[in-house]
This record gives sequence, C-alpha cells and structure tokens, in this order.
Amino acid sequence: MEEINLLHFMSKLLDEYQILYGKMDFTFKKTDHTFTITDVSPTIVELVKLTKSNIVGKSLDQLVSNAEIKKKLNQLFEKAWCGEESFCYCIPPKNKEIFLLIILKPVMKEGERAIGEGGCFPLSQEEFQKHNIADFERCISLNGFND
Repeated sequence: MEEINLLHFMSKLLDEYQILYGKMDFTFKKTDHTFTITDVSPTIVELVKLTKSNIVGKSLDQLVSNAEIKKKLNQLFEKAWCGEESFCYCIPPKNKEIFLLIILKPVMKEGERAIGEGGCFPLSQEEFQKHNIADFERCISLNGFND
C-alpha cells in the first residue's frame, strides 16, 4: 500500500476549497528573526472574530501567548521561509466551533524569496466530533490572541 503525502493532500484540499469558496490567505515577512503578518483576507478576519488591525502588523510573539505553541509556530514559519511548505492548524480562541488548517509557503519573485504566504480553510469541530474523528481536548490551539 502506498503512503499518502499529507502535505500534498492538504494542499489539494486547500486548492479545491479556494476554487469553491474563494481565497482565505495571509502574508508574512521575516525581519531580524521575527515573523510579522503583513496582510490577511477579510474572510479569515471574520472567521477568527477579530479585526484586521488585531492581526496585520503583529508578530507571532504578539499574537500567541503560549510559549510552546509560539516556538512551534516560529519553527513552521521558518521552514516555509526557507523554501519548504509546512502546515499546521489552530483553533481561534474567539471561534472555537472551527479550526483552521493552514498551509505555509514562500512566495518567490525572480528567484528571490519575497514574502511568505499562508492559505487556510475552516473545518467544523462539530462535524469531526460527530464522526469521532478527533479528540479536540488534545488539539493544539493558538490561545492568546491579543484583543
């Protein structure tokens, strides 16, 4: 039996979601070892129940208070910044009915890394729980978005 490449599978799901429902994405940059969100689509802002100003211009350190999660996210963003796609998910603290699957990748222009991009799509926790797919008490979430 052939193994499924999970990142490839998730990327295909994201592509299909964006075809059907439109883009849900954000961009980020790295300055002096710090990742900062530079833009975010209105759909994400609405889903996480924040304002654009709560997210844009904020570093990961400002957005996430949990030290362990902050460290893991910085590692994933660094992988993407260095050219390797990665993915993670988060449960928005102000909308715990969903979790967002996020795929991170670099955006290259003329062979140089210009920015990083995150594409995402929401999944319903209720749907997963109904089918006993996951134990959401053990899911990693991004707690600590600043209001």
